[in-house]
Amino acid sequence: MIGKKISHYKILEKLDEGGMGIVFKAKDLKLNRIVALKFLPPALTKNPTVRKRFIQEARAASALDHPNICVIHEIDEIQDEQMFICMAYYDGDTLEKKIAGGQMSIDSVIDIAIQIIQGIIKAHEHGIIHRDIKPGNIMITNDGKVKILDFGLAKLAGQIKITQNTATVGTVAYMSPEQARSNDVDHQSDIWSCGVVLYEMVTGQLPFRGDYHQVVLYSILNDEPEPLSCFRPDTSAELQRIVNQALVKSKTDRYQSAAQMIDDLEALKKDLKAGNLRERNRVSLPFPLEGEPEVYVSEPICVGRERELSRMDKFLAKMLNNKAQVVFVTGEAGSGKTTLMHEFIRRAQELHTDLIVASGKCHANTGIGDPYLPFREILSLLTSDVEALRTAGAMKRDHAIRLWNLLPFSVKALLNNSPDLIDTFISGEGLVRRSTHFTHYRAEWLTELKKFVKSRTAAATVSNLQQSDLFKQVASFLKTLSRGQPLLLFLDDLQWADAGSISLLFHLGRKIEGNRILIVGAFRPTEVAMGRNGERHPLESVVNEFRGIFGSLEIEVDRAAGRQFVNAFIDTEPNQLSTSFRDTLFQQTEGHALFTVELLRSMQDIGALVQDAEGRWIEGSELNWNTLPARVDAVLGERIGRLPENLKKVLTIASIEGEEFTAEVVARLHGINEREMIQLLSAELDKRHHLLNALGIQRKNGQRLSQYRFRHVLFQKYLYNSLDDIERAYLHEETGNVLENLYGEQVEEIAVRLARHFHEAGIYKKAIDYLIQAGNRALKLSANDEAIKHFTNGLSLLATLPESQDRSRQELTLQIALAVPLIATKGWATPEVEQTYLRARELSQLVGETSQLFTTLRGLWGLYATSGKIKKSHELGKQLVAVAERAQDSALAVAAHRSLGASLLYLGEFSEARNHLEQGIALYDSQQHNLLAFRYGHDPGVICKSFASLSLWMLGYPDQALKMSDEALGLAKELSHPFSLVYALIFAAMLHQACRKVETNKQLVESAVSLSIEHNFEIWKAMGMSLRGGYLVEQGKIMEGITQLQEGLSAYMNVGANTYRPYFLAIIADSFRKIGKPEEGLSALSEALAYIQESGERQHEAELYRLKGELSLMKLSDEAEIEKCFYQSLDIARRQNAKSWELRTVMSLSRFRQKQGKRKEAQMMLESICSWFSEGYETADLKEAKALLEELS
Repeated sequence: MIGKKISHYKILEKLDEGGMGIVFKAKDLKLNRIVALKFLPPALTKNPTVRKRFIQEARAASALDHPNICVIHEIDEIQDEQMFICMAYYDGDTLEKKIAGGQMSIDSVIDIAIQIIQGIIKAHEHGIIHRDIKPGNIMITNDGKVKILDFGLAKLAGQIKITQNTATVGTVAYMSPEQARSNDVDHQSDIWSCGVVLYEMVTGQLPFRGDYHQVVLYSILNDEPEPLSCFRPDTSAELQRIVNQALVKSKTDRYQSAAQMIDDLEALKKDLKAGNLRERNRVSLPFPLEGEPEVYVSEPICVGRERELSRMDKFLAKMLNNKAQVVFVTGEAGSGKTTLMHEFIRRAQELHTDLIVASGKCHANTGIGDPYLPFREILSLLTSDVEALRTAGAMKRDHAIRLWNLLPFSVKALLNNSPDLIDTFISGEGLVRRSTHFTHYRAEWLTELKKFVKSRTAAATVSNLQQSDLFKQVASFLKTLSRGQPLLLFLDDLQWADAGSISLLFHLGRKIEGNRILIVGAFRPTEVAMGRNGERHPLESVVNEFRGIFGSLEIEVDRAAGRQFVNAFIDTEPNQLSTSFRDTLFQQTEGHALFTVELLRSMQDIGALVQDAEGRWIEGSELNWNTLPARVDAVLGERIGRLPENLKKVLTIASIEGEEFTAEVVARLHGINEREMIQLLSAELDKRHHLLNALGIQRKNGQRLSQYRFRHVLFQKYLYNSLDDIERAYLHEETGNVLENLYGEQVEEIAVRLARHFHEAGIYKKAIDYLIQAGNRALKLSANDEAIKHFTNGLSLLATLPESQDRSRQELTLQIALAVPLIATKGWATPEVEQTYLRARELSQLVGETSQLFTTLRGLWGLYATSGKIKKSHELGKQLVAVAERAQDSALAVAAHRSLGASLLYLGEFSEARNHLEQGIALYDSQQHNLLAFRYGHDPGVICKSFASLSLWMLGYPDQALKMSDEALGLAKELSHPFSLVYALIFAAMLHQACRKVETNKQLVESAVSLSIEHNFEIWKAMGMSLRGGYLVEQGKIMEGITQLQEGLSAYMNVGANTYRPYFLAIIADSFRKIGKPEEGLSALSEALAYIQESGERQHEAELYRLKGELSLMKLSDEAEIEKCFYQSLDIARRQNAKSWELRTVMSLSRFRQKQGKRKEAQMMLESICSWFSEGYETADLKEAKALLEELS
């Protein structure tokens, strides 16, 4: 083409090429000017109608007279009907090349954005939409003028449905959500594209990225872009807001016009030009922090730890290379573990601007009983709960900004993958409040969050979560976040961690492989070695396991480098201290970090060290090594002793709460004004004496609560131990009373602390009340070990009180509550569970509480029904119905009829079972009773329908049974309650197995197994394994099926379950029959029949005797023995009115009679039973019976 003449244009050189054509520089020979010619792909213009529309659109665009829109001179075509556009030629580059050339200044970005939108406004005023705004279609001339290219071409491409093969991923990246969905577009689509271009100019990155079209489109429709500040810390909050509002996925919440967007950009430009630093160099922070200046965050000096820091750097480098790590920093009290970590974190954040750091701390007084405390603190920070720390000066601004900007990604990660962490690990209300502050518009993720939290609040009741569910969701949440930015998580004082936190740590260590996550835990090895409650400390085994996974993972902070530490710490300030002084100091402290620091500070206070005229520390005349304290506790005592009495009293009162305490509590106990107390704590004890750190400010019950922490727990312990027993008891009581008053209705949050205070005060009744609250809170978090601890502690305290009605009521509450975590950790069939429920029944009969009596009886029913004590469960079922009827409570009645109906089914009393189950179904109201699933762990309406489906099949109504099963599944899915859904799936699978519908059975089983594994429902997983074995047998994979059946049954019994054991043994026996192994089959039947006699579970008894007859026949046993088995089966089936069992037995007996030559007798028997059925003609059993009848006749 170069040098060629096209019309009156001479082609000079090729300028660019893309999906919308090739651009050449050319000379207009008529007007003697340089122009640009764009030749369009023939595919775009070969359709005459489309070509005509394009010409009309292009002519309209050419009429736009605006300095930011490229001038179109003419539109023409060459002989082969290839069209071209003649445009003005501009010296300059595309915006695409400018962005690729390096970071653009914010001023330049805003200026270019304003010019682009000015051109867009002009087009929109004339009803023209560009549809393809992107940097490649924007020219920046050498004098800085913006020219928008290619008006009309995007609409042309859309009309001929340009394929993804001809569009680039880059073009897709600028599409609005409505374009991505192939919906009609209007002017707001251009606004979205301008937002994408603005984001790209600021960051050099696309907001929605991916290697394939589908990935990019999914991101546009579902993801939120990373904050601008992740790439440009100098980004203003207002610029972030403008980008956010341009990129709202909902058109109603996006800028309604380009004019609105330009108004905001013009205002921002004016702000910046005027030097308004309020917005410059800022990112969005929560409303209470807007305008907050940077505060001084006091940090301890870290010296002499280069070796340890070097090792930590190597662990960090591995993590940044997608090799997740768990590391432990170990050392005794005062050795400098926390100081080392703070220094490592400081350095890491300076080097890696995208690194996210969050930490959590275990507490000596409450940590063991406060479930997941360090992880709850970490997840709060990862969901941007920074206000309290920032306000108190306990977090630097840059750190707060990083965590704050994580919020939209955290919320989306929670909603998409980890919803159950909301209102367990993270306050839903607080998350909504922070999210509302974060965004200045109604973002879709915020709307979704509000809706979710509202629904959770409405359904707030007993949790049915498994601990494994929470663990999986925590791991998923962290892994999702780490894909956007690396995470450093610090867990301090793990020697005091609760069992749940240690188990969660172990889970994470095994699940974070391949992610950018570094978990660092600090603990005291001596305390871990001492164990816990006479047993091995749970952390010890976790550390040992991790050694096998991560190799060398411990960094010991001990006294080996003590001399180096002593010298380094002395040299943090100018000094002229001799080698002899340094040697003696090391001998005195042995390099113990806290001892060294405090001894030097003490020497300065008493004049043993003084400053010379040049401000250097030298040995003073008062230096006498013999009079200096020789132990760390002694130097702490001297340090405290030198304080004024009022400050000493403040600290002593504070020590009652623990290492962390509340200023307002201390103020009330000390009897002074709260503001005066804050002054003493912050100005005197923190900044002057360096004994405390401010932690943050919370609001509880409308009250401001200021949190502080002793700089080292050894100070707190020294002060606490200085009190005698009477003083301590008095102060614990007063502290508990004040905390109750301050927290009001939110006292459950500090139930563990209050239980400790009132226990230490000897006020056991209140301590027990709070132990119950603490245990229930642990249950909500699926922290069963901690719940057991709280409830058993409550029972122990209760035993010290005199007998009374109140004591019996409290014990009843504790026993009922205790049963739940005992079942979760030990299984149903354990003596502890039975003893707990029996004691609860005795107490409930004593105090006459209907609801608690019902709960107790239902718990006992579940124990006996699951473990195979069917007759006992039947008696309890009748008692439950009686209690419900007396109470005239429909919710109790539904649950009662469900229980009694199930027991009757197990007993083989199918008609009566159906009656009670249908009563339960009739009473059930999905609107009124939709929360029963959370009270009982499963929805009784779903369970009634599931059991009713089996009773209907037994009674000979297979079509009704299948319909009822479908209703149960539909209800379970509607409720979105996993346990109820698995229940319905398992029972549906059993029904379809009975109906011999192999493929449907397989689908149901696999769904049940998958859901059971996901939610760790061990009993259902075991049943699912057995049912899987059943369908494998039907598929002809008999030995594989038998193995699955046997393994599933073993797993089922291992969780304490026995009910349905005869059912699975019957399938096993029939499987052996199919491969000609009668002895093995008869052995399984012998076990099943023995169990029936022991338990009274008879729902499959008829089938067992039928199979015994079949296997005896295969074994060529005596005909009388065979006949006896079949007639026993027939008698049982008829007694139970079990027509489906009767049909199968009659078929077996008919074949036996046929072999004996008694065809007529066989025919009459079979005709009689077949004529009874009024439905189910397409089921396998009835089809087989019909075929046998034809054979006999």
